[in-house]
Amino acid sequence: MVEMSKEYREYFDLIQRQVDQCYDIAERAKQKGLDPELYVESPQAKDLAGRVEKLVGPDGVAKVIRELKEKSFSDDQIVFRVVSDILEEKIGKFETLDDRVERAIRVGLAIKTMGVVSAPLEGISKIKIRKDHQGNKYLSLYFAGPIRAAGGTTAALCVLIADFVREKSNLPKYEATEAETGRYVEEVKLYDRRVHLQYPSNPDEIRFAVEHLPVEINGDSTENEEVSAFRNLPRIETNSIRGGACLVLNDGIILKAPKLLKIANTMNLKGWDWLADLKKLAVKEEIPTEDKAKEKESEKNTEEEKIPPNHKYVADIIAGRPVFSHPSRIGGHRIRYGRSRNTGLAAGGFHPATMYILDRFVAIGTQLRTERPGKSTSICPVSSIEPPIIKLENGDVVRVTSASMAHEMFPKTKQILFLGDILFGFGEFSENNHKLIPSGYVEEWWVLELEQALQDQKEVPGEIKQFLKNPFEIKPTAEEALHISETYKIPLHPAFTDFWGNLTVEELKALRDALMDGYDKASDKLNLGFDNHIKKILEKAFVPHRLMDDKIIFSSAMNHIYIHIFNLQENPLDSLEKVKDVFDFFSQISGITIKNKAPYFMGTRMGRPEKSERKSMKGIHTLFPLSDKVGNSRAVEKAIELGKIKIEVCRKKCMNCGKVTLFHQCPQCGSHTEFQKICENCKKLFPMEEENCSQCGRTLKYSSEAIFNFKNHINLKLKETNQYIPKKFKGIFGLTNELKVPEPIEKGILRAKNKVLVYKTAEIRYDATDIPLTHFKPKEIGVSTSQLKNLGYTYDYKGQPISRDDQI
Repeated sequence: MVEMSKEYREYFDLIQRQVDQCYDIAERAKQKGLDPELYVESPQAKDLAGRVEKLVGPDGVAKVIRELKEKSFSDDQIVFRVVSDILEEKIGKFETLDDRVERAIRVGLAIKTMGVVSAPLEGISKIKIRKDHQGNKYLSLYFAGPIRAAGGTTAALCVLIADFVREKSNLPKYEATEAETGRYVEEVKLYDRRVHLQYPSNPDEIRFAVEHLPVEINGDSTENEEVSAFRNLPRIETNSIRGGACLVLNDGIILKAPKLLKIANTMNLKGWDWLADLKKLAVKEEIPTEDKAKEKESEKNTEEEKIPPNHKYVADIIAGRPVFSHPSRIGGHRIRYGRSRNTGLAAGGFHPATMYILDRFVAIGTQLRTERPGKSTSICPVSSIEPPIIKLENGDVVRVTSASMAHEMFPKTKQILFLGDILFGFGEFSENNHKLIPSGYVEEWWVLELEQALQDQKEVPGEIKQFLKNPFEIKPTAEEALHISETYKIPLHPAFTDFWGNLTVEELKALRDALMDGYDKASDKLNLGFDNHIKKILEKAFVPHRLMDDKIIFSSAMNHIYIHIFNLQENPLDSLEKVKDVFDFFSQISGITIKNKAPYFMGTRMGRPEKSERKSMKGIHTLFPLSDKVGNSRAVEKAIELGKIKIEVCRKKCMNCGKVTLFHQCPQCGSHTEFQKICENCKKLFPMEEENCSQCGRTLKYSSEAIFNFKNHINLKLKETNQYIPKKFKGIFGLTNELKVPEPIEKGILRAKNKVLVYKTAEIRYDATDIPLTHFKPKEIGVSTSQLKNLGYTYDYKGQPISRDDQI
């Protein structure tokens, strides 16, 4: 492993010191006894290993994970090694096989979820070794709703881990009955209609998957709706929909089959080859006749046509979430391989102009469903990729190169001819075990070809060095591009290459004939008269042009390019050999190599909108019950006017002086109180472990109604905190938590004073989209260079000291 530099060590030490200071303050606050617990309930964990051990244990697992990390084991390798060590009791001690199996699976899931979500604890409600009607044992996983937080891949991998555990424990495979298979089909479709699943599976896929599962995907009831056909099955405890099981089967096993197969093959896990056949069962969506005609028209005589369109992403369209481009349709997005500082880890890039041209449906962080590689992505703006090309109301075709230009052009736009690039990292395809789509001819490719052509050159001109050094910002002129192409025998620069691959050879010949007719050899200029057929050909190839005085006008740079690549100064068509495709046509008539700028177009549609907002209860500052007597205003002032209020709350007892209260700190002696159960009939209190009243036998409850002097209480707290009643200070009618525990009113006072609201989980909450940002400029986040230095940021990405707010 690479040793951490001194600067990085100091930076992380600074963070740790500040975190320790915060924890010290929190610990001292907790010791006051105002909260249910006397300690901070979120323990520190410095790394993945620490988080896993503190989340699910067992003791010693963190050390093993760190050792495997140091040996450069992959995450999947670590998962299966640790799971194996737990089963062999090299880590932890367990009394029964059931305990070993359960802990191994939960630890494996915790490692894959980085120990940061609740799925390993709450996503799997229980793991059981069950018996079938013949007495054979099998492994059953009970999934609950929170498994959604793990994500489809990790949820599916949990089943893979469970099968590994099953095999290591010598347990037979689970075998679903015909009725159980039918139950899954009915249940998944019911759940999809009620909650909406990510993947629109068909019954054959569900049956095939269930028939081949080596462990049972079971679950708890999560919905009120019940199945109607396959009811009261012996091995399924409920007739209600099991949401967790549906999620894991449909959006895990079936949706992530290619990725799961890749992991199984990498880890040499046997018995999962059936995943390769699963995707073959997907029903191809019927393409409308009009679409078929368009697809047939756009066919090219190239090997790219072997990649069939994938219609799955448009099979479950939701109202209000538009489809931006149909599967593999010309004019959709061109896949661009690479990453920016705000993409990667399932985040892709759009040109900012594309966001405006799409009427701002796509904002930063909007989720997109894509044709390839099939996984949803969050979108971020990247200005260095290919922008959209549009047709205006006046017939002009324009390349929209900036967000400001798009903002200006949007009201005049008649048609979007090309949506622009979508930026994806190679890892998005590799991670999802998806075949790489052929790349269009881009600047990076041109630079590599130029570098190769220059290998034998003793001296490289200075301007060419600049093109190699910064291909995205410094581009050749039309004359330079042609000169480089002809001199070094490399393809024409992408900036001067149009989307000729969209055309047939016949269309290209017709365009050349029109250009020949409009070419003035004496002045070496193009004067192309308007022709509707030629206009449509130009639009199909996304060629920017203007209409003026019944003429089709190109830029002066492209005039120069077209004269040369179509060889308008000569007429070599008579000597043409059999032309394979449009690129062979260019090569034969001009000798200049033209590459395919977009061999493949990709379809997309909008998934979830970007969500970045405060999450709160409307107008509520405190989760302290005020009773319904305060009216719909829920105003604290009204409760003060009432003086005493009737509320349903918990009971707590001071073990020091015996005082009964509803607070965590005894108001009489200051000791920490303990929860009590109450008999509503006898009004007696009992320890929490008791279930029934010893006097009348009734079931004990966690709470009951009480008359509470709210006015005295809040006046006392205002005096203690030296505060006043804020304006529009609001509470709630009653508590909804199981124990009916009110939060300290002081918290609400401070929230109202600072104009922040509370969420139902008693926290100030803000939801934001989680997308990567590996680099930033100080001015982008509104922070000064001096503040950054105080936070430990001393150098930019080039290793230069930070001195300006525009450094990266």
